[in-house]
Amino acid sequence: MKVPEGRAARAGMVSLAVAFLFQGVEWLRWLTSDAKVATVDLFDYGLAGDSGIFQAAARILGEAPGLLYDQAALLQALGQISGSPLFGQNSIYLNPPMTAALFTPLSEASLLAGWAAVTAVSVALLLAGLKLLGAPWRWLALTVLFSPAVMSLRLGQLTAASCGILALSLVFQRSGAPFLAGALIGCLIVKPQYAVGVALYWLLDPRQHGRQLAGAIVCSTALLSLTWFHWPDASVAFVESLSRVLPIEDDLGRLVHHFSLVTGVSLLVGPTAAVLTLTAILFLIVPFFKSLRRLPQETGFAFAVAAGLIISPYRVDYDWTLLLVPAAVFWIKYPESRSSLLGIYGLVALAAVLSRTIAVGTAIAFSGRPVIQIAPWALIAAIFLCHRMVDPNLVNRRAT
Repeated sequence: MKVPEGRAARAGMVSLAVAFLFQGVEWLRWLTSDAKVATVDLFDYGLAGDSGIFQAAARILGEAPGLLYDQAALLQALGQISGSPLFGQNSIYLNPPMTAALFTPLSEASLLAGWAAVTAVSVALLLAGLKLLGAPWRWLALTVLFSPAVMSLRLGQLTAASCGILALSLVFQRSGAPFLAGALIGCLIVKPQYAVGVALYWLLDPRQHGRQLAGAIVCSTALLSLTWFHWPDASVAFVESLSRVLPIEDDLGRLVHHFSLVTGVSLLVGPTAAVLTLTAILFLIVPFFKSLRRLPQETGFAFAVAAGLIISPYRVDYDWTLLLVPAAVFWIKYPESRSSLLGIYGLVALAAVLSRTIAVGTAIAFSGRPVIQIAPWALIAAIFLCHRMVDPNLVNRRAT
């Protein structure tokens, strides 16, 4: 893979190098810490921090579904799986019951065995999806150094696997199988916040994306129905738990990991300001999504994934792994713009790794408030720059 030339490319390479250096320091700090697996540091995440929660939730789902969202039951199951009463002592399960159901085969496995299985599947799906999109192997090698992707894999989260599913959905769409493309997005009902951008993109143009919408609706409805009828107590408990999500997020350790613009504003200045922010974002985002109709479907899909990270009310730092999909699409589809793209990628990678560091620093300096997150603003700038680069109306206007 030839490295693009130009000032933007050089700036991007420097930014990527700094981001990877910070990632290396992060790894070194973690490897030399005393809590590699069962971290109790609110500013850090340990190995298997989330896959262990999913395993514990699967165990509860099999034994006492009505207690799936009971923190005491979760901590007890976590202690049994990890062998340590301190493991995940601040943990709580927030995902739908079907997410726990996915981990049923691992409910009796050890903590590290469960993490290894989740990581293997996640890496396989991520690399398969991006490779089938057309990303070169050398480019793929760099993805494992992207800070959010590393954090997702270290935690045993489902983000990398979800990223692979998004990429495979685009592959099916490209191959002339829109219903299957939509069905894959429907599978993201286990992590519904990951489908927000794509769902809005398709909903605003139902004539063009009717079959994708049909596939997504059929698949998600089938999964929801199966869950509701098979685990009714857990389903009711999940609905009741939704009212507790925002109070749970009003916690310093969680806030420093939160890359969501809407929720970040809510926690910093109150829910009223958050409502106003969300309203303003919607007024801006709907015309933006409508403008995607002018673009090729793959490009529109890529922008929808990126914009979904801005408009979703729940987004954590490792969820930025999803940006690997639009990054791959733009790199493959617009080779003439790779110098500029490399500069933009450097900006986003550096913001992703520094945002958490700056948030931790400001939280400590100001005794918990304010927590400054630069990542959402960097992503907005990146989306704006990429949109100007590929929008045919703007390109033609500049050419004349």
